[in-house]
Formats: sequence, structure tokens, C-alpha cells
Amino acid sequence: RKYAARPALARVLCDYMFYHDHNPKKAVELASLATVAADFQCWWWKERLGKGYYQLGLFRDAEKQLKSSQASVNMISTVLQLAKIYIRLDQPAAAVAVYKKGAEAFPGETAMLLGQARICDALNEMAAGVALYKKT
Repeated sequence: RKYAARPALARVLCDYMFYHDHNPKKAVELASLATVAADFQCWWWKERLGKGYYQLGLFRDAEKQLKSSQASVNMISTVLQLAKIYIRLDQPAAAVAVYKKGAEAFPGETAMLLGQARICDALNEMAAGVALYKKT
């Protein structure tokens, strides 16, 4: 609780827990406290909650947090994470829709095109996949 009230320190500590300690449970706890401290307005904390829920296997909760984060500020990392969730939930059409929306919002971002192409390959739509690979 004492770290959640200090946003700069809390962000660094949250990333440390994710990337160094590999402890998403504690990172989600800190992110949820910090989200409350920020009055549910900071997109960054919502994105971190989504990332933590994904690592914990709570895909629907992660989807809710990432959509909320995306409604606040549309970021490339949020779009990619949301598409990753849909792939994990075995919803390729939803993932492609997210990638397409992201490609419209961020023209020239190759990660969106590559994601679409990989899904086309997985669905055995080779012609569409090759066309998307050529665009990158």
C-alpha cells in the first residue's frame, strides 16, 4: 500500500516484479492498489493489470483490463497484448479484428501485419498470409 501511493516508485517496482522476479501475483496486487490510488484513470496500470492477469491465466479479466486501458489511450503494446489473449482463447477472428483495428490506428506498424499474417498461416489461408507478409 505504501508503494502504491508513490506512482513513480510503484511503476518501477511493478516492472521489476514482472520482468526480474517473475512474480505476476505480487505485481497484480501492486497494480490493483495503484489503480485504485490513481482513481482508475491511469491507462498504464490497467495495461499492467491485463498483463498480470494474462500471466496468471485469467484471460477474460485480462481482456477487460486491456480494453479499458485501450479506451483511455490506444497504445501498440495494448493492441498486441489483446490480440495475444484472443489467440490464447482460440478466437482467431477476434484477434484478426484487433490487429486490423490496430493497423488502422498505427499505419506502418509491422507487428500488426505480421500478427495477421501468422494467423492466416495458422488457418491455412496461404494467399492472404503471403500478401500480408509482402506488405511488411
